[in-house]
Amino acid sequence: MKKEKANNEAMLEYIILNGKIKSTNEINPMEIAKKLPIYEVVKIKEGAALYIEEHIGRMKKSAELMGVKLEMDDIEIKEHIKRLIEANGEHNMNVKLLASNFTDEGFDFAAYFIKSFYPPVNMYEEGIHTILYRSERENPHAKVVNIEQREGINRKREKEAAFEAILVNEKGYLTEGSRSNIFFVKDSKVHTPPSGDVLLGITRKKVLEICCENEIGVEEHEIPVESIKEYDGAFITGTSINVLPVATIDDMKLHSTTNEVVKLLVEKMNENVSEYIKSCKL
Repeated sequence: MKKEKANNEAMLEYIILNGKIKSTNEINPMEIAKKLPIYEVVKIKEGAALYIEEHIGRMKKSAELMGVKLEMDDIEIKEHIKRLIEANGEHNMNVKLLASNFTDEGFDFAAYFIKSFYPPVNMYEEGIHTILYRSERENPHAKVVNIEQREGINRKREKEAAFEAILVNEKGYLTEGSRSNIFFVKDSKVHTPPSGDVLLGITRKKVLEICCENEIGVEEHEIPVESIKEYDGAFITGTSINVLPVATIDDMKLHSTTNEVVKLLVEKMNENVSEYIKSCKL
């Protein structure tokens, strides 16, 4: 049973802290973190940590941007995830990797399972409702926990019954989802906000590679709020969702689920995940 501890996002029985297996009853990583934690969320599917190499690479980049150095190498981090999976007996759930000052001895590392939601089939068939939210990351390329921003977004999402909030910067341009990247489609071409303005998502990277492989044109440029209605469709990308069509942004409707480019990218991304899992089992 996937139990969540009171006021502790770490789920199941065990957490890895600095290489040691600890009980989630004893450790609440977010409470003991002395600095804003750098983190990654990795999807575990059929026991495979999807695109783990890229997640570790991005985590190291985030640490570098924040002026700190991760002491663990890639092999150690992979081994900790493997031990976490084995200790909890869970093979299909998201794992959070967290780096922060948990003690006074330096920069520490934790890995633990977190509450995970994977969209049901009907969300891919019907698309999702999203809202606009005026906010932006202080450092777009560093994945750092911002509790105040996250809580504000979650309150607005719940109030509007929205799956995701699309962030709008002070200039009135769309940047990214609060936990995803955003793409638009027009005349069989994909459009997305500039790389310099967003967190460079792992799934975003995979989608851009798929576009290249399938000769789908991609343009990175600023996307003002008032231009949303000009697009044929839209989709968001992320660790738990892969490629998810957007039906509405506020009260603006999009025909994403019937758009051939969106449908192709949903299919190809699912294939990419399946191939990665197969490669892990060789």
